Amino acid sequence: MNRKERMLILYSTILLITFLSFFSCKKNRKKETIREINVVSAYENRRIIKLSDIAQSVEYIQLSSRDSLVGVARQIFIDPENIIVVAFKQQFLFRRKTGEFIREIGQFGRGPNGYRFTRINLPYNESRKTIYSGSWKEDVLEYALDGRVLKVFQKPRNIKRLGAFVWANDSVHVCYAPNFTGDDTAKLLFYNRKNDIISTISTNDRFERNPNRYISWGEKEGWFYRFDNRLFFKELFNDTIFEIKYKKLVPKYEFFSDKYKPDSYKRNYITNEEMKSFYLIENFFESANFLFFTLNYKGELRAGLFDKRKKEAYITDSKKADSFFFNIPCF
Repeated sequence: MNRKERMLILYSTILLITFLSFFSCKKNRKKETIREINVVSAYENRRIIKLSDIAQSVEYIQLSSRDSLVGVARQIFIDPENIIVVAFKQQFLFRRKTGEFIREIGQFGRGPNGYRFTRINLPYNESRKTIYSGSWKEDVLEYALDGRVLKVFQKPRNIKRLGAFVWANDSVHVCYAPNFTGDDTAKLLFYNRKNDIISTISTNDRFERNPNRYISWGEKEGWFYRFDNRLFFKELFNDTIFEIKYKKLVPKYEFFSDKYKPDSYKRNYITNEEMKSFYLIENFFESANFLFFTLNYKGELRAGLFDKRKKEAYITDSKKADSFFFNIPCF
């Protein structure tokens, strides 16, 4: 073997080692970015979660009930001037400092400014100071805080139902279109302010069709939350929380449920009572140190959190009965 051949072999070997090292490091970095949350261990070791565990101070604001009595399924949003409360068939505006009632935003009913239902997943757009509600034509209404309907985002004809609808940035909105029958393709729809769908991402959520039964979990089928000016998303029957980036989903958290994970593909053959024996992880929001969620198990709702500093999950020992989750009509 001459010197030229030896140099060629050496050069090829260096290239191969460099490539394998780069691939290995890239693969390891990808694994490190996904944080596993062990819900099984957290449930087995339930504990009291104190307010002092997650908060340094508390501000108490009493909302006026003279002209408004807030109902169930409350979502509360606060900005420097306002407190916005969205509950079942209610959209109320209060003053931030005093809790004084200002007005109802729109109203339930078929009137000119009427909506069919309120939304539970990020209905308030903090950037534009608007509220999203469901219309009687299955579209999405955008209300200004003075009660005017600013815009109607229309449901495409080829989409059977629109799920949660949120804002990605000042010019783009994201909507979850769930798999309605099992044969459809669940996807994220990206709207611009002109009401055009400019992009889609398939989530590959499929299940075996049951011609005699379909259960709707409403907006919980695809849940959004915002943190650090970023948008995150999780499907009810998927273990992973994704960050939504341009035309792709990037995994961030993965929940470990072991035998308590329901069979996603057979979901519409599982009875309501059988479903109670599985972990359903819902209702997410995040802070600098914690990821918060709700565990729905045995017909009981328990608060949970993942401590990002300690890399540990906790489930509260206190609970409340779930009086509405499994009562959504089947059709």
